[in-house]
Amino acid sequence: MQEQGEGTHSMPENPHDGYEGELAHYYTFRQLYRGKKLIKVQEQPPKWDFEGAAITMPGALPMGVVPKGGWAKDKKTEPDAQVQKLLKEFNNTFSSMLRSLELAWRQDSPKDAETHMSDAVAEMYNLGGPALQLMEKPLPNDPAKRYGPEFLYIPKKP
Repeated sequence: MQEQGEGTHSMPENPHDGYEGELAHYYTFRQLYRGKKLIKVQEQPPKWDFEGAAITMPGALPMGVVPKGGWAKDKKTEPDAQVQKLLKEFNNTFSSMLRSLELAWRQDSPKDAETHMSDAVAEMYNLGGPALQLMEKPLPNDPAKRYGPEFLYIPKKP
C-alpha cells in the first residue's frame, strides 16, 4: 500500500513526510533481488536504474531444520536445559506478539489499535535476544548445524 511506504507508480522514493531520501519498501527489497543499489540516473525527467554499488548478502549460520512440533519432538535434536529456556522465552514472546497483533486488528478505536500495535512491535524487538542466542547453539546430533527459533504458538493460560 502506498500509505505504508510502498512507493508510487511514478517514483521509488518514499512519498511520506519524515522519510526523505528513503526508498519505498518494494524498491528496497528489489535491490536485494537485483544485487545492485537503485540510483537516480537522470534528473529530468527522473529516471532510476539498478546501476549503483553491488549488494552482497551477509554470511548466514548453518541452521538446522526444525522438526515438526519443535526441537524436543526429535530425540536427535532434543535441547538441553539452556536451549529449552531460550526456546521457551522465544516462543512465549512470539505468542504474546501475535496476541497483541490480533488485539490491534480487532479494535474500533485507532488509539486502542495503536497501543496494541506498539506492544507487538516491542515484543518483536524482544525476539532478537533469544533468537540470536539460539543460533549460536550447535545441534547435538550435528554440531555443524545450529538451533533456531521454533515459532511455536503458546496459548495464553486462562
